Amino acid sequence: MDEQNQNSISQKDIENQKEEISDNFIDFSNTEPEELENDFGFLDFEDFEESSETEKQNMEFLNKTTTEKVSALSWIDEYKIEQEDMDNINDILNDFYNLQDARKELDDYYLEASLQVFDAFAKLFNQTIEFMDMSFVIIKLMESVSEIYKKINEEQKTTLKTFIDNVVDDLNKWTKEVLNEKTALNIHYLDASIYSSVAQLELVFNDLNKQDKTEDLELF
Repeated sequence: MDEQNQNSISQKDIENQKEEISDNFIDFSNTEPEELENDFGFLDFEDFEESSETEKQNMEFLNKTTTEKVSALSWIDEYKIEQEDMDNINDILNDFYNLQDARKELDDYYLEASLQVFDAFAKLFNQTIEFMDMSFVIIKLMESVSEIYKKINEEQKTTLKTFIDNVVDDLNKWTKEVLNEKTALNIHYLDASIYSSVAQLELVFNDLNKQDKTEDLELF
């Protein structure tokens, strides 16, 4: 991946993709809520306040889990997933891991590479009704990662990088078992993990926004 890559993802690109996907988004806001469990302790930045119950309720739709099992083979066959799209996912993942080997810190270029990964999966998931809601969640992930990156210090960037790497590793494992080997008996086995990850990041983002508003008030 060239550092002068002309396909860099801007905030406008994220907004356009979000608008396109949200038109088809399946709203699970009325689904029976499940308790939001923090399985990602490394996201608990000490400087952030604990989010309110209202904010957690606003994230309930991210906790939706899929009960219907669909195998990788039947999903790929039914929706005619193109080999070109699968190859593109693998290429972008390979680029990311090559970069990961070369760069140990989260910087602008590392952030860009992660956004390229998330964007590719959002577009793939948006092709089928099975993953329309996941497409929206991935776009929310892109938004939150981009905004949080602008607001945190170097130490917190290390934590954010750990979060990014874990999500990409999950997506890579899903790619191997669903797209490449086609051995997954349930293509939705990763859903709950991704929903929980994005929910946790959203809570961090909300706390950062509250801190910004407090600081603005203190200026006057």
